Amino acid sequence: MNKYIRGQVKQLAAISLTIAAVGLLWLALSAGGNAPRVLAQTGDTPTPQAATEPADGQGMENITLNEGNINPPKYSNMDSNLNYIIEQVQTGQFSAQVAAASAPIHDAQSVAVTLYITEGYAQDVWDWLEENGASPRNIGADYIEAYIPVSLLPDASRQEGVISVHTIVPPQPAQGTVVSEGVAAHGVPAWHASGIKGSGVKIGVIDVGFKGFAELMGTELPSTVEARCYTDVGVFTSNLTDCIPTESTESSKLHGTAVTEAVFDIAPEADYYIANVWSLGDLLKTVEWMESEGVAVINMSLGFSFHGPGDGTTPYSNSSLRIVDAAVSGGIIWVNAAGNQARANWFGRYSDSNTNNVHEFSATPRDECNGMRIELDPLESFTAQLRWEDSWGGADTDLELFLISFLSGNTAILPDDAVAESVTKQTGRANDVPFERIRINYGDIPNGVYCLAVAKYAGANPQWVQVLVWGASSALQHHTSDHSIANPAESSNPGLLAVGAAGRNGSVSNSFDTTIIEPFSSQGPTLDNRTKPDIVGADAGQSVTYRSVRNTNGYFFGTSQASPHVAGLAALVKQRFPQHSPQQIAQYLKRNAEPRGAAGADNIWGHGFAYLPNDVEPPDSPTPTPTETPTPAPTTTPIPPPVLSEALNRISALESLMATLQGIIASLQNTIAALDGRVTALETNAAVPTPTPTKTPLPPDVTPDPTATVEPTATPTPDPCHIDMPASSGLPVLLSGSWTQECVYSLSREGIEAITGIRLAAGTRYYRYTRFEMTAAGNGAWTATLESSKDTALFLWDWDEEIEERVFVAGSDDIVRGNTNSKISWTPTEGKIYYLDMTTYEPQTLGDFTLTVGSGTPDTGGMEVRGIQGHAKPSRLGSQ
Repeated sequence: MNKYIRGQVKQLAAISLTIAAVGLLWLALSAGGNAPRVLAQTGDTPTPQAATEPADGQGMENITLNEGNINPPKYSNMDSNLNYIIEQVQTGQFSAQVAAASAPIHDAQSVAVTLYITEGYAQDVWDWLEENGASPRNIGADYIEAYIPVSLLPDASRQEGVISVHTIVPPQPAQGTVVSEGVAAHGVPAWHASGIKGSGVKIGVIDVGFKGFAELMGTELPSTVEARCYTDVGVFTSNLTDCIPTESTESSKLHGTAVTEAVFDIAPEADYYIANVWSLGDLLKTVEWMESEGVAVINMSLGFSFHGPGDGTTPYSNSSLRIVDAAVSGGIIWVNAAGNQARANWFGRYSDSNTNNVHEFSATPRDECNGMRIELDPLESFTAQLRWEDSWGGADTDLELFLISFLSGNTAILPDDAVAESVTKQTGRANDVPFERIRINYGDIPNGVYCLAVAKYAGANPQWVQVLVWGASSALQHHTSDHSIANPAESSNPGLLAVGAAGRNGSVSNSFDTTIIEPFSSQGPTLDNRTKPDIVGADAGQSVTYRSVRNTNGYFFGTSQASPHVAGLAALVKQRFPQHSPQQIAQYLKRNAEPRGAAGADNIWGHGFAYLPNDVEPPDSPTPTPTETPTPAPTTTPIPPPVLSEALNRISALESLMATLQGIIASLQNTIAALDGRVTALETNAAVPTPTPTKTPLPPDVTPDPTATVEPTATPTPDPCHIDMPASSGLPVLLSGSWTQECVYSLSREGIEAITGIRLAAGTRYYRYTRFEMTAAGNGAWTATLESSKDTALFLWDWDEEIEERVFVAGSDDIVRGNTNSKISWTPTEGKIYYLDMTTYEPQTLGDFTLTVGSGTPDTGGMEVRGIQGHAKPSRLGSQ
């Protein structure tokens, strides 16, 4: 339970319950335990300033851990906030209504919670809740969101099938006549001049507040909009005035409006759909609504609490990571703010050199408490979250998180000196996850300097720990920029773009410059070593919406503005290439990004700064009708065009083209080297007498010549690198093979990273592949698992008939960090031809492997595959 709540209880005991109830209404956004929580990158959040010392050079070299003073929660499958609310009522400290008021979302004597449930029990639990006076709102296969009376919470937690109960925390922002500087910076004017402004494309904006939206419609915002405005968990209207949160900061109320303004600057002719959401269930229903309306692009400048270890996986079916996957499967490209936590994050090895079971954030000098300044205004909050290396489901290393005031000096005893704590017990139960969170609201503690401590109470030392904070007024004293990507921006789905920010180098006094990354822009890699962010967009541009917000000068800082700029670009690409999939649009933007940082892609800039190539033609001039006489052109000397500017633009485009060509040349050179080993076999086959002509189907990457004379066609030489997949209507299918020197992968390490975002070890590597057609799609997701004693890498491609190329779908080089196997999940399309490339992390690796292709669900629903024979003509790998 949180100690700051204990302090509030002592204060409130001295005043009347009437005044106490009013005071506790200010806690409407508080949270405890492990409930998912949303953060947006707000425009008025002070840019974190570098801090080398938290207060007068203080650090905590040695913290004493008093394990006997930690009381485990009475209800072990409920978070600590709910445990404390129940304790207040059961001990007679408060009435149920006053105690419930400390929950983030509440109604009279009830609090809003998520119940995670064993699949197959959800409907029974829903019925039980209704019969016993609760109000269920959203339901999924393994969760229910509901208002439950405080007195009913213990019984609800004990119902058959209920795994755990968590507080619902509402989302907060991730932070025309006036056009953002991002329009020109992203190369948009040439596309606008060619008539590409998003016409026919539907864009969805998911956020937390849309105050002032109606007043700007027709000028800075579209003249019409479809709205889904939530007034409560699971309750919504189409009235724009209901899209304004009542208990939120001014910047949060305006956040969604400012985000939509940024998208609209890029795509002014698109159709717009907006929604505010209160819970993950609301988010899922909103995405389903947008998909049903034909939305092709979603922007979400929000970040949720950790839902998994950071490798894109999650145990929660209602996680934002799973919702992204569902959206992309439905044809929607998802663009997400990468986060503003580069200076508010610590990631590294767990260290305890003095064996006192308290983690050391710094070894020299030793510091066991990570300092920062907390300065909260009304309606603001501070959140710290902790995750560590352990299983998400069955975690048995028990770490706890404590907030300590530096007023206590440079020593502390835990938990006695903590002003707040999160002490969920991890004992290896199926629902135990390696996650703790503390949340502080305005007025809970005095503004000042505090520090965070991580203590281990049981289990083995984890390999790594991560602490990430929202709402601090300074940088963490000890911070690491790497591994600071938000959720769901850390998703491994190739149809999602995580967007970093570049604009004014963290200050309103700086000029606009997109060659310098914002100091707060979150950076990668992910836990499984994927490159993040995917791309960088412009922030700190002009925003009419934010002119009224203090400390902004009308500029919209953060990845919250960078992300909608890129979402607008995605809409323009969709208009120009309407058949492109989400993955193809993402690839197009990454491939055409202006180079920044390291060659290829890095964990600061991703693939570079988003930029549309100047390769579009202006619309044709109107042709006069026969009855019209064209007006003679003026005889005055025409004004010359801006020659220098145009020349510079062309030079920049040529430089980008040259870099691309160099990568293609390197890939072709690798291909030639691979073909050398096959020449002898081809020459031998050429001497064999030609068989009787047969009508042989052409492979998908061979185009027939309609003008050619029909000659007897030899049977294609089997490709020694291909492994045939047998036709099967009963999945899974098991293949086995070996890596040999004969099969050299034509993609270089740089090419693999540029296309897939996965960085392998440098050097030439061997590979095998299989090619197959989905003849019946069924109703479930597929998985492909590559297993070997060697460290594997697995890449999935599909064949695009329109552009006649292979297009990257998904890739993996580890199921979890340290695991040698690789696993891919995807939702197949009936009639599609797929390729699976099987290779290794290390170069020049020989060995055996097995590949299992099957359904990710028990019910395959009639899935069938047909293997396609490999042929000696090489595939055009990576040519998309």
